[in-house]
Amino acid sequence: MQATVAYSGTCDTCEAKLEPGPGWYHKSGYSDLCNECVEAAEPGEYFVVSTASDLKEERSDYASTAAEAEAAPSEVEEETSRCDSEDAVAAAPAGATADTLEVNVPTWVYQTMEVHDRDIGLIIGPRGSNLRVLQEGTKCKIKCPPWKQGKGGKGKGKDDQDAPGMQEVKLSGPSEEALARCKDAIEGVLMGEKPSDILAILDGAAVMKNLDQVCIAALSSKKDTLEKELGVRLTFDAKSCQIFSKDGSPDKALDAKEKLEEQLDDLTAVETIQVPVPGNFVNQVLNETALQQLKDQTGLTASVYKNDKGTGIRITGSQGALQEAKKLIELRSTGKGAEFLSLVPGLLSKLSAQQKADFLKDAQFLQQNSGCEVDIAEEKNRINFTGPVGEAEHARREMQNILKFYFPQECDTIELGADAVDWVAGEDDRELLKLQQAGAVIALDRNAASLWVCGDNRSITHVRSRLQNLMQQWSKEHVVLKLPSPGVGWQIIGKGGSVIQGLQAETSTRIECEPDLLRVSISGKESNVLNAKSKIMQIMMTARGGWG
Repeated sequence: MQATVAYSGTCDTCEAKLEPGPGWYHKSGYSDLCNECVEAAEPGEYFVVSTASDLKEERSDYASTAAEAEAAPSEVEEETSRCDSEDAVAAAPAGATADTLEVNVPTWVYQTMEVHDRDIGLIIGPRGSNLRVLQEGTKCKIKCPPWKQGKGGKGKGKDDQDAPGMQEVKLSGPSEEALARCKDAIEGVLMGEKPSDILAILDGAAVMKNLDQVCIAALSSKKDTLEKELGVRLTFDAKSCQIFSKDGSPDKALDAKEKLEEQLDDLTAVETIQVPVPGNFVNQVLNETALQQLKDQTGLTASVYKNDKGTGIRITGSQGALQEAKKLIELRSTGKGAEFLSLVPGLLSKLSAQQKADFLKDAQFLQQNSGCEVDIAEEKNRINFTGPVGEAEHARREMQNILKFYFPQECDTIELGADAVDWVAGEDDRELLKLQQAGAVIALDRNAASLWVCGDNRSITHVRSRLQNLMQQWSKEHVVLKLPSPGVGWQIIGKGGSVIQGLQAETSTRIECEPDLLRVSISGKESNVLNAKSKIMQIMMTARGGWG
């Protein structure tokens, strides 16, 4: 069936031209979308209809649905008129009349607010993720003016040359109260709040932000007890905890937040400890994937120490992270493998009873066939693997595949390429920290050059989008050339490194030549990389022995 509509000329999201025909509709309102934009939306949000009776039937089926999710708003002027307008009737499927097109559409109210055009992108978010959360959480529609990424990373209007200024954002909703809440939510996002957090705050919740995986695990493992003792409801994502009072009291939620923070004081206190490690194991343990992931997720630091008593690893971080790291180091020091896989809070609770039973059988089968222990610590939002080094690593990767089978929308493994791992992590892991702010659990496997992502569909889409941008930039600023022979590589290096050093100084790039591996890599600004590549290609073409 053709996924286009009879009531609009363009897609509400990407503005692609649409031809008359059957149309996509959101379960709680109109939305004119093309196939590509519907595929990017949450599964089940949209249905396609060809007659008004189909539309009424589908609307009735979805009438009890609490959440309203919409990929992009329609023009507010069209909300109450286009379903029974003469234009709609003229473009409707054959046999349709004004009566058959009549649909019960609530009377909405409209307002506008002014937003600086540099902030339009904050409202929209990566691939429209912020916009969707705001619309779902407020039951309002938000129509932003066109926004593009201009020079210097600033948001511009329709033309990149337009001078910055205030833009009008159109809002429509079922009541004045709903619009007021929508405005407050937008203001919160413009102040740097996550959409989900500001919506929770507007609902009277208190929010604990920027929690590491150890703190999240500590709270979620005692969730039922804490909720009963404090009279609250707790919800978690990858980096925060939202606290809702059961009686709706914001003061009670704040009191509960203070008590929870007191419980975390011991875990978050920063300390330094030393863990003895045999000298022949110390470098292997320091570069262990599990320890590296714990460092990425908690901000832990680790370094080698050596004194009169021997060698070991000095670790600094929160007490909770230190205890986790100490266990990993001690296990690895005995020659055993110790791996873990982090999960977004509440992931396994989404399984039905039958699915849970099947999942546990698959985990038991993996344990029997991998030769290592598989511990599903659901209350700590992680799965632990202990056994021989290779088997533990293999079991972790197989469990990733199992989880992707049961949770295709919430779990993914993204292959990066060995050369791009450090680029994705960023200097001092800054890019990795930015990825973690997307609301998903992130784990970078440097050895396998892959990224484990666990979260909701929006957070994973956000991570993929940012990774795509990073990889596009990486491809422009990094080039790898294959050498025809080791001899050509040594000519690129030159006596005492004179040639390669001259090239680096002349082109302002970093050049690494590995004759034995028959490769030379160049990194730097895009124009400089192209310049260095050209000069190296000239050396390769004119080198004595050339391509032999």
